[in-house]
Amino acid sequence: MTVQKEITCHQSGVTCIDYSNGYIFTGGEDGNICVLKNGKVVKTVEKAHNAQVSGISVISMNTKNPENTKNIENLTNPGFLIISTSLDQRVNGFIMKNEEIKHVFCHKTAVADLTGFDTVVNGSEILVALAGQGLELIRLESARIFDGMDGDLMIDSI
Repeated sequence: MTVQKEITCHQSGVTCIDYSNGYIFTGGEDGNICVLKNGKVVKTVEKAHNAQVSGISVISMNTKNPENTKNIENLTNPGFLIISTSLDQRVNGFIMKNEEIKHVFCHKTAVADLTGFDTVVNGSEILVALAGQGLELIRLESARIFDGMDGDLMIDSI
């Protein structure tokens, strides 16, 4: 027998979902991002975007990037990089650690109707492919994001 449980997280529909290390991450038509664990909402990022969230990708800070294992805190207290895209033509990045979420970057893209997106960890960088009415590939410096360095984050359009 399957038991279904309704969890209220978004004001309207869920548009994208990702899973990592026991957490479920969702984006919605309301522009919010919700994080769930064990069937409960643990955090909501209200108005993560000004329009519908069209994509979400979660990168574990210690398992998908071997460079991050150099920081012992990342091994004992793993966190996540949440990358989201939206019809507002923005790519936003958030760090979640100890179930607290901090906004770390925003990239404005020229790609309209942003509906396709993927991420790849490539050594010390994260590649983000965007698709819609056009294409864009951006490169993020993972060390600056994961180590919480202040200052401008290098985001290159390739």
